[in-house]
Amino acid sequence: MATGRISVYFLAAIPKFNRVIPKLDPLSQDELHILKDRFDMYNTDVNEAHMRFKSLKANPLKLCDEVLEKIKQKCRSR
Repeated sequence: MATGRISVYFLAAIPKFNRVIPKLDPLSQDELHILKDRFDMYNTDVNEAHMRFKSLKANPLKLCDEVLEKIKQKCRSR
């Protein structure tokens, strides 16, 4: 099992993630209060940066799927 910190920019790039935060348990809401308070700023920053380099809006879930698929392919080829 892998653990670690997830970037606020990653979470802010998920469309409408700010609407999920109020539905979480109180401990999780407390952890994410900074993101909730600044969601629009983080979302704008990450999408502007991604647009500059890829000419696309950021889609972190699609990116994760692509990375996981590459890892699976490497494992199969061994």
